[in-house]
Amino acid sequence: MPVGAWAAPVGELSGGGPAMGGKPRNDGPDFGLLVTVALVGATGDAGEIRKRLAANGIRSTVAPCPDGRTRILVFRENAAHARRLAGGGALDASAD
Repeated sequence: MPVGAWAAPVGELSGGGPAMGGKPRNDGPDFGLLVTVALVGATGDAGEIRKRLAANGIRSTVAPCPDGRTRILVFRENAAHARRLAGGGALDASAD
């Protein structure tokens, strides 16, 4: 099954980022220097995405969401590349 079938990448909220006068990227929980790049329904799925990120030199971690999903986090400078590796697809800004 392609990664994009079970991963929901998270991107910029409408209006661009703070540099463009829009809302900040993470309106949800504050993870400091880390940003959410994907949300998955199972921790095994998160492990597969994390392996793909690590194979491409991107460090990541996970955090549980209140709704039971798992959030995959990376450093902001790696976020765009990590989102592509996580599978692309439709953005789920409501989760971030």
